[in-house]
Amino acid sequence: MAVSTVLLATFALSLIGSTVGTPLPESIIQEEASGSAVVLLTISEIKRSTIFSDDNDFLRRLAFVETRDGEDAMTYREGFHGGIWAVQESYYNMTKDVHNHPRVQSKLLSVQEAFGIDWVTTEWSDLRKPFYSGLAARLFIFLAPEKVPPAREIQEQAEFWVQYYNTEGKQSDFVQPATGLQGQNTLESAASEFFIAFFSNYPGIETVISLFISTPEPQPVNFTVDTMQGFSYSGVVYPGSSTTVVLPNSLYVNSSSERNKGIHISTKENKRIVVYGLSYHLYTSDAFLALPCSSLAVDEYEYYAVTAKPDNNSLPNYILLVGCEDDTEITVSSTTFTLNRLETYLIESVSDQTGKKVVSNKPITFLTGDQCSDVPTTADACDMLIEQVPPTNTWGSSFLSASFLGRSSGDIYRVLSSENSANVVVSCTTLSEPLSETLAQSGDFYEFEVPSDSFCSIESTKPVLVMEFGLGNTRDDVGDPFLLMIPPLEQYYNTYVLNVLEEFSINSISVFVAPQHFQPGKIILDGEVVNASWTQVHCALSDMTCGYVARIPLQPGSHQLQHTNADGRIGVVAYGFNEFNSYGYPGGLQVIPLQSATLSFSSSNYTVLENINQLSVTIERSGNTESEAIVLVATEDFHGSAYPVSDYESTVEIVLFAPGETEKSITITIFDDTRRESDEFFSITLEAGVGVYLFPNPSAVVNIINDDGVAILEPDFGSQWGGSLITVSHLSGPQFETSDVITCYFDGIESPGSYLDDQHVICASPRLSKSGRVEFVLVVQNKFRGFSNFYSASPDRSYGIDVDRILIEDNGMLKLTWNPEDVLPNMDNP
Repeated sequence: MAVSTVLLATFALSLIGSTVGTPLPESIIQEEASGSAVVLLTISEIKRSTIFSDDNDFLRRLAFVETRDGEDAMTYREGFHGGIWAVQESYYNMTKDVHNHPRVQSKLLSVQEAFGIDWVTTEWSDLRKPFYSGLAARLFIFLAPEKVPPAREIQEQAEFWVQYYNTEGKQSDFVQPATGLQGQNTLESAASEFFIAFFSNYPGIETVISLFISTPEPQPVNFTVDTMQGFSYSGVVYPGSSTTVVLPNSLYVNSSSERNKGIHISTKENKRIVVYGLSYHLYTSDAFLALPCSSLAVDEYEYYAVTAKPDNNSLPNYILLVGCEDDTEITVSSTTFTLNRLETYLIESVSDQTGKKVVSNKPITFLTGDQCSDVPTTADACDMLIEQVPPTNTWGSSFLSASFLGRSSGDIYRVLSSENSANVVVSCTTLSEPLSETLAQSGDFYEFEVPSDSFCSIESTKPVLVMEFGLGNTRDDVGDPFLLMIPPLEQYYNTYVLNVLEEFSINSISVFVAPQHFQPGKIILDGEVVNASWTQVHCALSDMTCGYVARIPLQPGSHQLQHTNADGRIGVVAYGFNEFNSYGYPGGLQVIPLQSATLSFSSSNYTVLENINQLSVTIERSGNTESEAIVLVATEDFHGSAYPVSDYESTVEIVLFAPGETEKSITITIFDDTRRESDEFFSITLEAGVGVYLFPNPSAVVNIINDDGVAILEPDFGSQWGGSLITVSHLSGPQFETSDVITCYFDGIESPGSYLDDQHVICASPRLSKSGRVEFVLVVQNKFRGFSNFYSASPDRSYGIDVDRILIEDNGMLKLTWNPEDVLPNMDNP
């Protein structure tokens, strides 16, 4: 039976190291319990014990692959006791067999110490308790002759699973559900793997197809391009630059019979790259941003085409599909067929295919456009149109857009709905009244045209796709048609690496910012604050501001656009023209499934003073907020320079989001000490269940700033009777302020301090019970603590300073050397 999420929300387990028989949460030792929260708690307990090395997410994936976290009806069937991890009886027996598997003995001793479980005396039926099932699975994985492959290598983990854990399974049985779990997906256009293809450009002319590859990584990235047509390429891309790969024209997909023309681009070690594809001819070109094939926790994926209106040249428009995984089932209208990895399928028509729906059971690459179309049909000089479209569950409902800088032709938009009854409203700076339309059925679209120099807000009550068309040359003697997908505000993110193409003489970008993120001084292009005019765009149904837009001309090459506020979000599109040519694409976007819940730490980095005592960490939810969501927050112990017990309290906490809640916080205890030490750090992580995505901050670093510095005393000596005025400065920590509460301690005796300036305070020494060297501590409440030594002289003796023995050190600081015979002995303070 599933454990109540309300009950789980009450669990907040704090562990202070591994002790004998540490109590386990009741939910994970309850027979036949199930659910994501139970699985996450079980795995967390196993990890926190530090008995095993990192399993590379294999244990988490295994629970979902085998029994869907115990929710599968066959999990607790009669006569089978393997539990959530479906551990075979023979596997379980191996974990107890110290005679034939002697290396497991040390692990069983650790299990006894950490959990108080004598594993040898357990029975297979105990595995109906989730923790016992998970522990048995982890012990068995430990006994495997090979290590679990890295987390990013899901295909290799599938091979490991078939070879050692489920010998009757198929690799595909592992890959699809494992990639559908949260945290296993690429949720932005910068990724490590892409599957793309090109449909043909204008017939009978020689064109060039190219890939332009950049990277947001700080180090060079090696990548490979491979195909089923014999072409392959290996290259490297450097930060701040772009690498061009020219592809053979034989890779064009010209008909539905050409099924093996997919192009695979990938990197090693999960390094991210950004990929743009270009089909170029002097008079007809277009380009697209490649999007990764992200597996989402859905049963099916829906895609819709956007093409141009038919014109008089009778050239076709296209839908081009590329398989990312084997055995992908595709349905188009009433036709169903199978697409394998790198296979292509072309759907062509001389009629407008806008609104045509394609459904798949696995993610695919979906490209749409025209071989060469006039836009509008009354404007001569056709051009190729191409764009990659993401699945509908990543579509948004709020958009900002702008006319193309350098053109006076106006712009045509199409807004296409993925659901019934979508109300669309458009507000532009050039329109006296908003435009509106109701899209009654999914696949319906609204087309409208606006004048040049329009800055628009597009809002919908349902998820929609927005496409902007560049218009034909006869409108203004500049450029030609192209197709550009406008990213929704919901998919904006923080940093973009984008390419501006040297094949075009006029290049620009349009930058979009939602009001809550509009900080012009923090929006940086190639290291400099964006120097552009920002246009305010009002919402369609109110006088509220929907966003700000800037259009910026750029030189060809690789560029970086960034919001320096780590939580800031911006959007961008790039485009360019020659006299009879053009291209356009989004500069990047997230591909988060907006109909699912997305959870994230509010920041990727938290910095606190050591004396803060309690750190509050916020988890934010976006996307679907209408249902409950569960996430487990845990400190990653022994993976940083800070340690549990001495520096912070090891924490595991289940957090429940009730319907409508978008923010929750947890508290982590930070331990203060008086050691003078360097700054330290530790990590915290999120783990969530199926259908909940972790982005953009699934983990965060907590930096603990040591507030124990060095205090400088002038003078650093005085009478044991007290009354000496001591000026105190410090070498580290924040500056002093007039509002500071300042206290000095001489050998533990308190003396109030007073502010002098931002670098100095003053204290009077109290009467002391001992002479000699005593500890001095300066405390500035909630800010700083400095340490030094104070030299206390007996009243019947001189201060004992031998002026001839004053040493001047290299750093200019004064060091006082005392004559031992002139200072009263103090055994505790020598």
